[in-house]
Amino acid sequence: MPTDDPISPEYLKRVPHLLIKGSMKKGEAHHLMGCTERHARDILKGLKNRGVIKDLEDSVRSPFTLHFDSDMLSFLFPSLVPVSKTLI
Repeated sequence: MPTDDPISPEYLKRVPHLLIKGSMKKGEAHHLMGCTERHARDILKGLKNRGVIKDLEDSVRSPFTLHFDSDMLSFLFPSLVPVSKTLI
């Protein structure tokens, strides 16, 4: 279940990569993010716990994709959707 804690700016810096790529295999994330595998796993875990990304299938090895809830929409499209206080 997503948490209401604010999303770390470090995690949000990774979101545009997913917009460009669409979905991504978990094992490829560290290459795209330019960090170690361990750091990439931590970032993905934080994004998933916050509800920013989700697995495409119910599997540990499943690729992941962005999950556009109301908080993410206000972050990505601030002119269309009022900015949510939880992201700042």
